[in-house]
Parts: sequence; structure tokens; C-alpha cells
Amino acid sequence: MPRLSHDTQERRRAHILDSAEVCFARTGFHRTTMVDICREAKISAGALYVYFDSKEALIDGIVGRDREEIAGQLAAMGSAPDFFAALEGSLRSCVLERPAHKVALFIEMAAEAHRNPHVARSIGSCESVLRAILVGLVERARASGQVSAMVDADKLVTVMLLIGDALFMRRAMNPGFDAEAVVPELMRMIRSLMIDGPALAGAETHLLDTYSMGAAQ
Repeated sequence: MPRLSHDTQERRRAHILDSAEVCFARTGFHRTTMVDICREAKISAGALYVYFDSKEALIDGIVGRDREEIAGQLAAMGSAPDFFAALEGSLRSCVLERPAHKVALFIEMAAEAHRNPHVARSIGSCESVLRAILVGLVERARASGQVSAMVDADKLVTVMLLIGDALFMRRAMNPGFDAEAVVPELMRMIRSLMIDGPALAGAETHLLDTYSMGAAQ
């Protein structure tokens, strides 16, 4: 039997991950079986186990793929002439424009991380990588004068991640949530924090309270 090319293997692996995402989002991590994923992907169990030997391995694959995709989008911000326009673009592509099943999957994996140390480590490792990229971008913008020298990059990134988590949660809880309505206000507050350079102590609470008011409208 001829050996599959690297491109063919990557396409099959991606197809399996796509199918696993749909299954996990639809019925949850625990209720989904490997048989369910085979059925969704229209492949045999043997074909599945060539690439992934467990549901945890599938989660690792999903998280790793998302990490590479988002890291690439964030890295592109480093060469953008307008840091804030690039930041808004990343917010839209990484959070607001994610398909509905990806939003449901985000909530499912976050819940599973509380019960499953393997999933918690996988998600934690992904966040560490993305956090480091964001901190580097803020520090670069600070060095170029686009961001106030008073800004604490690590704390600001914590605020940004909290906003992303809150938007995912709101989208999952309320399919009719109009995220576009709150983006201008979110960006105005982030820009103010980054340009005016106020102390970030307590900024997480202020931002989330304001977000919650906008989301409730």
C-alpha cells in the first residue's frame, strides 16, 4: 500500500479535528465517543486511531491548531502601521467572527479543564504562548510611542484576555448578542488605558462592569 503524502496526511488530520470539534460542541466532551467522531468524519476507527489515540489527544490537536492560527494573526500585528486598528482586527477575527460551534467548544473545553488536568494543561500552555505574544506586542508598541510608557504590559494583557473570555461567554449564552454594538466602546476604553497610561489597578473590574452594561442592552 503506497505511503500517504505529507499533505494528504495533514488534510486527513485536519478533517478529523474538524469533525471532533463539531461533536464536542454538539454533545460535550464526555458524551462524545470516538465512534461518534468516526461517524461524523465518515472514517473507520482504524483510520482515526492512526492520528489520535484518545479524546484528550484530539483536544491537544484542536488547541494546538487554534494556537498556531491565533499566534499567526497576532504576530502580524507587529508589522501593522496602526497598532489599535490591528488590535481591533484581531479581536474581531479571534473572537467575534469565530463560528458558533467554536464558541460552544470554547465553553465546553473551559468547563472540562476544571475536571481534567490534561485538558487544563493543554489550554494553559496555549494561553501562555498567546499571552507572551501579546505582551511582546504591547511592549513593542510602548517602545515605538504608540502606547504610554506608564502601561504595565502584563496587566493590560490580562484585561484583554478577560475581555475575550467574556465575549465568548456572552456569545455562548445569548446567540442574539450583538457584539458589534460593544466593540467601539471596548476599543475606546482599551485605547484610553494604553495611551493615557492610568494605573491599571482595578481596571479589570471597570472594564468588565462596563462591558456587562453594554452586553445587557
